[in-house]
Amino acid sequence: MHKLLSIIFILNCLATKAQPGKEAWHWYFGQDCMIDFSSGQAVSGVGNLTNLEGVAALSNANTGQLIMYTNGMTVCNSNNHVMFNGINLYANSSTTQAALIVPKPGSTTLFYVISVDENGHNPNKGVSYSIADITYNNGQGKIILANQPLTPPPTCEKVTAVKHCNGIDYWIITHSYKSDAFNAYLVTSAGINTIPIVSHTGSFVKDTTAVYPSETGYLKASPNGRKLVFAEGYDWGGYFELFDFDNTTGMVSNPINISHANRDGFYGASFSPDNSKVYVTAVDSSIICRIYQYDVSNIMPANIIASEYIVVDSITLGVNYSGSFDALQMAPDGKIYVARYMLDTLSVINNPNAIGAGCNFQLKGLSLSHNTTSQFGLPNFIDANYAGINLNIPDVKQCSAFPNSTLNAGPGFVSYQWSTGQTTDSIIINGPGKYWVTVINKDGCAKTDTVNAYLINPVTKDTNACAIYTANATQNAVLTYNWFDNNTNPIRTFTNSGVYWIDVAYIGGCSIRDTFDVTVNPLPVVNLGADTTFCLGNLPLNAFNPTSVYNWSTGQTTPSITATKANSYWVKVTNQYNCVAYDTLVVHPETSLFNFSIPNIVTPNGDNINDYIDFSKYQFSTLQLEIYNRWGLKVFESNDPSCVWKPNSNDNDGTYFTNIQYRIDCGADSQTKKINNFITLVR
Repeated sequence: MHKLLSIIFILNCLATKAQPGKEAWHWYFGQDCMIDFSSGQAVSGVGNLTNLEGVAALSNANTGQLIMYTNGMTVCNSNNHVMFNGINLYANSSTTQAALIVPKPGSTTLFYVISVDENGHNPNKGVSYSIADITYNNGQGKIILANQPLTPPPTCEKVTAVKHCNGIDYWIITHSYKSDAFNAYLVTSAGINTIPIVSHTGSFVKDTTAVYPSETGYLKASPNGRKLVFAEGYDWGGYFELFDFDNTTGMVSNPINISHANRDGFYGASFSPDNSKVYVTAVDSSIICRIYQYDVSNIMPANIIASEYIVVDSITLGVNYSGSFDALQMAPDGKIYVARYMLDTLSVINNPNAIGAGCNFQLKGLSLSHNTTSQFGLPNFIDANYAGINLNIPDVKQCSAFPNSTLNAGPGFVSYQWSTGQTTDSIIINGPGKYWVTVINKDGCAKTDTVNAYLINPVTKDTNACAIYTANATQNAVLTYNWFDNNTNPIRTFTNSGVYWIDVAYIGGCSIRDTFDVTVNPLPVVNLGADTTFCLGNLPLNAFNPTSVYNWSTGQTTPSITATKANSYWVKVTNQYNCVAYDTLVVHPETSLFNFSIPNIVTPNGDNINDYIDFSKYQFSTLQLEIYNRWGLKVFESNDPSCVWKPNSNDNDGTYFTNIQYRIDCGADSQTKKINNFITLVR
């Protein structure tokens, strides 16, 4: 729930600079808001998710392609459809950090969806996890395990994750309510260790009747994984607590209590990409909204307090509480974005590494798309996704000849082992090839980095694409990019086939021109029609496209199928260009059929009105029907659910008695009954 908060920092600064990478390219939040960072800039769009507070999203760390997004209750896949079994997870729309998505180490297809219930929700379900497999249903994805307990209730409304020092595993971190316990769960290729590393440290999160209780607010990690910021809404308590976090052991330690003069309550929080600053959003008891900056490069309390800078103040701006400053989130462009409740813009901190006014706050920094509005929350990402051993030796690219080049793994490790057999921190190479080094730090964590050394090759290649092609000419150590039309952005999109070229000038004087041929092929056109309602039927579904391959949810591979019962039907169509399109049609159960009545009169006089009784319209799955005349003589019998009783000339006027035993199957529901009735025959 959105309440105001005091803040706990968990700190220990390093000089590492990092911001979310491609895994944070796609944001879904608020009321149908979407932001796409794939072009290198924030581009607003319209999403398919509405939530008051906590949400999470994840894209592929290598390609930037959307994988999934969630509000902790419902999980949507990359096609903006609800994932199979992806509903009724244990979160709440008014949970501060309702969700987080954590990749399973060693897998590219399995992901943990962490859900956090609202503390005020009764009964509270604490923190739970579910597992998503994105390979199910031809890439549509499925929740294969749901609502497994992690942190038992009561818990605070927050969750974050930090990359382990080995650069592979993760720590999922929560905090218990009415407690001083931090809970750190280790995630490895074997799964989540549900027995946490528990650190009893810092202030006791109290049970309070305040308007803005203490369980709310954001828990964030610094990019280097060595500190956290814990925003706590304890009735405008007006103090911070500082902690260290050890991403080798999962321990939280070294609390420092620092008083805060304005007695603010805090909600949103984010570190700067270089770990030196922390930003928090706040509201005081007079409902004055602020964003504060603190310099946390020195952990001495007096220095942190003295560094306080008010980035923005709602009184100065004339911004009322409905336009408050809420969640903060670091983005792939190195900026920090600020949620503003019920407004159509986000505020932006453009240079968050800079001190004071140099951070360049912009009140209306990003306009959201038409008919979309920000709410309290922004997506919850793993900001410390690149914590651990920082080893990333750049590839060596030479233009024509290959002179001696140095590969440097950096100082400070206790052990180095190169593929050449050398054990120094750097080596000299004199030719193309693939080189690797394994380093071990003082904590015993090891990491291997591979370096490719080669002469510069073309930056793009001839390609076939579907509907649109994105050419990414981004290279290291580039001075300028210059396309055929004088565009200087390294990333371009093409919707038409053709021959294109780009000139790339590298630092050091090397330049190349790369020419490539793009063929843009059409997508299949698939429209199964509008959703409908029935229990049993014969609805033709046609996905025909010339020279295409079909994969239906039913397992059929024909261009068309017949929908015969309530279900969700989808089709994947792959055309001759290997371009793929999907569509889904849902047949909703017509449960009103359970409340049917059979006519009690029939008039077989040839006027086509009540001449017969057609049992097919009741959509029976099974039927046993017997009809007797008033002398007990059986005049009709059938076990065909589509049978018709039309009295013949030998059937006299009068009363007939029926014995009917049937079953109706409708989606997940069914009805089985035996009924006795009478029918009057009148000519």
